[in-house]
Amino acid sequence: MTYLEPQKEIDVYDDVDVIVVGGGPAGSSAALAAGRMGAKTLLIERFGCLGGVQSLGVAPLFMFPDPEVHGGIMKEILKRLEDGGATTKAKHLPKVDENSMIQKALLAMKVRDKLPKRMYESAGFWGQLGRAFDAEYYKLMLDEMMQEAEVKLMYHTFAAGVIREDDMLKGVVIESSEGRKAVMGKVVIDTTGMGDISRKSGAAIMGDEGFPVGNRKGRHVGMMIGYYIGGVNHEKFNAFCKENPEDWGAFFKGAAFVKQGIREGYHVRDMGIVLYNISDGRTWIQHAAYGLKGGRGYEIREQTSAEIEIRKQMYGLQKLFKDKIPGFESSYVQKAAILPLNGDPCRMLGEYVMTVADMRAGRIFEDSIGIANMPPDTFEMLGRMDFDILPYDIPYRCLISRDINNLMAAGTTMSSGGVSVCAMRFSAPSLAQGQGAGTAAAMSVKQGVSPKQVDIKALQDNLRRQGVYISVKERPDEAIEPYRAIQQLTMMGGKHEFFEDMNKY
Repeated sequence: MTYLEPQKEIDVYDDVDVIVVGGGPAGSSAALAAGRMGAKTLLIERFGCLGGVQSLGVAPLFMFPDPEVHGGIMKEILKRLEDGGATTKAKHLPKVDENSMIQKALLAMKVRDKLPKRMYESAGFWGQLGRAFDAEYYKLMLDEMMQEAEVKLMYHTFAAGVIREDDMLKGVVIESSEGRKAVMGKVVIDTTGMGDISRKSGAAIMGDEGFPVGNRKGRHVGMMIGYYIGGVNHEKFNAFCKENPEDWGAFFKGAAFVKQGIREGYHVRDMGIVLYNISDGRTWIQHAAYGLKGGRGYEIREQTSAEIEIRKQMYGLQKLFKDKIPGFESSYVQKAAILPLNGDPCRMLGEYVMTVADMRAGRIFEDSIGIANMPPDTFEMLGRMDFDILPYDIPYRCLISRDINNLMAAGTTMSSGGVSVCAMRFSAPSLAQGQGAGTAAAMSVKQGVSPKQVDIKALQDNLRRQGVYISVKERPDEAIEPYRAIQQLTMMGGKHEFFEDMNKY
């Protein structure tokens, strides 16, 4: 059955230079960069705040932030959070051997004499894998940064479609409580995390093929959320973990405990638990997950089923903890994400597709716009995150559409393979991509050319002036040494089963 929608004129709400759709790390960074370059910039966000999964997904964390490879807006945001008292100051972070999970693992292997000096002498090198922060302050801070850059914000607004003429996008159709309207722009940046704009524009996309390797090849990945459990006695729980290291000492905790809970009838997912104790009796958990039932992650029926199932799992696990685990006797679900992490995104097909091979080789690109150090986190499909990569360049070609002249993408929507996207979707790479895309978009508008025609050297010079570390080749050797050591130690056990197959994606 179909319905012929009546044709009608709609009001043009605004006419700008750069339209950014999606206010996660990539979108926020893109809008800031474009606004600061003097472009008239509009940022559209379907929820009521910026931050994406970090704020709406109850995941207020920057994974593996490294001041030796991350500059630009990433570095600025961490500094602003420190100055606002919303995260621990870098100089106050404990020494690494006291705090870093990776460092502890390496020291346990008795290989300290083989490790670069920076790994055990730099305070807070990776800390507890990342830098946690106050998500509510983060929302306020991002609002203020947008106002400073004169970026227009549109909250509670959904990008329902695009206005396309030949190989150009003229604007975006929006829906809000005011009704259906249009916004016109010269460059459109898709930072939706789901490839909404790329898909609706008819641009070439990737993602419909499912996960590319392993025994789940061709399957589509589901969704997962983080949430807080309050009322936890951390002292009792920590003591319990120390007494039961075989099941509670790993990164993915409680696997045997979960299996036993399933046998006893608790509604929980058969997978390990990612868990961190936070201040004031609060514990952060990532466990509730939903496997797609044959559809795609952007389909309404899958999203609805996911929300219903994930809530059941969240309360099932909280009840299991309350009944069985010391310290959780008075616990309760305190806050749940309203934006799930979708592991099955559409991505824009760009002029280059990032691969795992690029990451493992620490590849250098002549059109690089920033550096990333995040490995692919394939927990949804392979249940692992191997740190067998080196810091690698992010090529500008991954940010520009292959077939629409003024469409760009950053973050999860960037042109990347089905495994490498599991790294590029994280906050630090997304911020770097967004800053590159926003800067290039503003330059293209000023020069009256397509983003495809922006001079790469001029773009890189602009980014350097913004404090961005452009390429691995420009960083000192001591900045990269720790990663070489970790990669070598990671690979000492031999290449895992999917190594060669994953390289292509």
